[in-house]
Amino acid sequence: HACSMTEGKYSFSAIIDSGCTEHLTNNKQFLTNFRRLTTPRIFKCANGSETADLTVNYCGDLKFYNNGTCSTLTDVLYSPSLSTNLFSVRKVTQSGINVTFSKNYVNFVQASTGNIIKTGYFRDNLWWIDLPLAPQGLEGCTTPRLKRLKLGPCLLDDPYKQPCQHDSFGRHFERVSSSRIPDLTKLRGRCVEGSSLYHDIPVNIELSEKHDPTNLDSKIAQFDKDNLESKFQTLESDILWHLRLNHASKPYLQAAKKFIPELKYITLTDNIQNCEDCHQANVTRKSHTQVRHRAEKPLAVLHSDLMGTISPTNFRTGDSYIVIFVCDYSRYTFAYTLKNKKQVHTAFERCLKEIESITLEQKNVFKLRSDRGLEFQTSEMKQLLSDRSITCEYSQPHVPQQNGCAERMNQEIKHKIRVNLLAAKMPFSFWGHALNYVIFVYNRMPHSSNMFTSPYQMVKQRPPTLKFLKRFGCLVHYHDVNSKTKFAPNGKRGYLLECTDTGLIVFSEQHENLVNSCDVKCIESIVYGDKIKDYPLPLSDSLDISDTTCDLNSDSETSAVAFKNIELIEPVSYKEAINSPEKDLWMEAIKSELTALVDMNTWDLVPKSELEPRTKIIKSRWVHKRKLEPDGKFRFKSRLVIKGFADTNNYLVSEIYAPVARLGDVRMFLSVVNKLELFLYQLDVTTAFLHGELEKPIFMYVPEGLEEMMELPVRSLDNYICSLKKSLYGLKVSPNLWYKKFSKVLLELGFEMYPFQTCIFKRQQDQKFIILLIYVDDCLLASNNDDLALQYIDKIKNKINIKNLGSPRKFLGLEIVRDLPNKTIFIHQKTAILKLLNKYLSPDDQISKNSNVSNYMFTQYSRT
Repeated sequence: HACSMTEGKYSFSAIIDSGCTEHLTNNKQFLTNFRRLTTPRIFKCANGSETADLTVNYCGDLKFYNNGTCSTLTDVLYSPSLSTNLFSVRKVTQSGINVTFSKNYVNFVQASTGNIIKTGYFRDNLWWIDLPLAPQGLEGCTTPRLKRLKLGPCLLDDPYKQPCQHDSFGRHFERVSSSRIPDLTKLRGRCVEGSSLYHDIPVNIELSEKHDPTNLDSKIAQFDKDNLESKFQTLESDILWHLRLNHASKPYLQAAKKFIPELKYITLTDNIQNCEDCHQANVTRKSHTQVRHRAEKPLAVLHSDLMGTISPTNFRTGDSYIVIFVCDYSRYTFAYTLKNKKQVHTAFERCLKEIESITLEQKNVFKLRSDRGLEFQTSEMKQLLSDRSITCEYSQPHVPQQNGCAERMNQEIKHKIRVNLLAAKMPFSFWGHALNYVIFVYNRMPHSSNMFTSPYQMVKQRPPTLKFLKRFGCLVHYHDVNSKTKFAPNGKRGYLLECTDTGLIVFSEQHENLVNSCDVKCIESIVYGDKIKDYPLPLSDSLDISDTTCDLNSDSETSAVAFKNIELIEPVSYKEAINSPEKDLWMEAIKSELTALVDMNTWDLVPKSELEPRTKIIKSRWVHKRKLEPDGKFRFKSRLVIKGFADTNNYLVSEIYAPVARLGDVRMFLSVVNKLELFLYQLDVTTAFLHGELEKPIFMYVPEGLEEMMELPVRSLDNYICSLKKSLYGLKVSPNLWYKKFSKVLLELGFEMYPFQTCIFKRQQDQKFIILLIYVDDCLLASNNDDLALQYIDKIKNKINIKNLGSPRKFLGLEIVRDLPNKTIFIHQKTAILKLLNKYLSPDDQISKNSNVSNYMFTQYSRT
């Protein structure tokens, strides 16, 4: 075949022949500079038969496009008896081009640069090459006679890729007829196959003054006249002026005819309105005013949509998404929180079960409408829809208006959740419970689309009751069914999170869990945020040694200042503590500390008479601190500290030095936890230094308060001293002894110490592992297996008195916020900074009261 169509353009297809000495073609129409050879050439064929010899009398040049440029194959021989075009490998290699063959392709490589300039292909057991043809005589090629010719996109490459420039639109193209030679100076036209008027570029051929029309045969033979006749047609005058005048519309052209002479005799047709370029450039989104017919029975048609990702995650459950199902008939709404999008089908299954319990019918939902989110097109969701014979209607992509019912409900939910959390001053992590509260109230409120009848009444055919409805987040005292003694308080404090038809769901302040109760007393004038808004900031982050707590709630500015003054005058001695207004609280904290010391067998009481003369006896003192917990409670803590500076024993550096993890190690540890998505726990050792066993004898005076704790007569222990067996806070060797004790326990449990970091331990068990970081008595434990982590926490508990604090919220003064869905860990020190501001700024600045300022400061900081 002489030529073929490749990608909508004419191309020269030829067999790549390594035995052929010249390029050969059987079609002279695609050759320029067509000429007769001075001496005919005879080509022998491979079979040796003289009857197969080819006699060649003509040759020419073949112009083609390669990578946007016009190239030429010179001296291409023409033989009409040739069955197929031949492309000579020898001819190409002589021009400095290397040819490489592979399994399916042949590459032509420029020898000087190594660049691949053309690629052929393997087909029908032969190697082929296609060369896109260039119309002869075009500007950009070497022929000077014909210039500025641009045919439609059906013949040439994209016009923007060519070096030639286009003329402006002019007169109509006069069709080429086989019976006469066209006037090339007036050639105009457009390609009707191209759908865009913009790409229908007119033809303009100008002849040089010395051109001989009698020799046009060799120039216009390149055009297939029949093809040209069928491909081109005239431009109507109204279309032409439409194009000239910035694609003006018909009404504007009609108005322009009144004062523009050139348009006076132009007939304007409706074809102007069919300009595809105008439609493509000016298409806009349509308004969706069509109203769908409402369902005729409750819960037969549901609208659904997913909202998320939501940060922070929901309290305790860690959910990050909300999926809703809205009844088309009544607007009754079901809402569920999800950990990920894959749980949409489980939420829909829960919704169907709830509907069955309401309607007492197995088959009720017939249709589900949603957007095209992939969560609604999973195999599990499709199987559930198929099993229940439910039809799912999807809206068009990027057209939320078609799912407007669910989209508007999402906006309503977001607004109501936000306003309830702000009004109650509750953490945003309670948004899941606020969602349930909002849906409960929404279903029982009048709806405008229901003629102001509530969705609840339209579905259940009875008016709703709001017997248990109370303000979200308000203070609640609920009945304690687990009261152990007759005279213990019957009620406990909590805060309302959800309402049901039978009672309330309350967040217990003491146990930090959820309680279902109908025996409640609500104080709706006090909400969750009121209990902590005026509390002073803690002065220190002391260790946890007591569970003694006291709630100090205040709504007045006067009492807030009083609390601040109390904090500034914390007792510095035992006598001040027992004589302070909080005497009972401090005494309980002191008793708790002494009980722990006695239980740990920290000392032996021995008579002074048994001591050797001049034995050094060291005094001790009480350190009292008041700590504000994250839940808003004050914890009174007392610590017995020995005056270790009076210890006269000589110690080596190795006996008093105890390694601790660096802050950089802590950050690296948290980074690894976040990267590997490990389970993370915080451990706290109760009275850690009491676990260390002393190697040298140390004697201490009997601490104040021990007689009262042991219920002994006053001054009955004046003749006794404490012979210490365990280390105490304040001793020089206490940190070192504790580290040795803890590391020994870990090594016995199979942990290994990192060689260059003695405060990080690791235990490997098959593919499971545990990493433990210690900083004195504060520890972080991470593992890729939750069961393994809890198992080894219990093993450590059997040897050392530790507490599992769960996911860390505060470690070494760093406040840790972990966002599992987004795989981020955020570390900040907001409390410490606010404490300094509260301590050093004047009272007029009122930094501690202005929560908006502090929240803004740290919100901006968290984004950097």
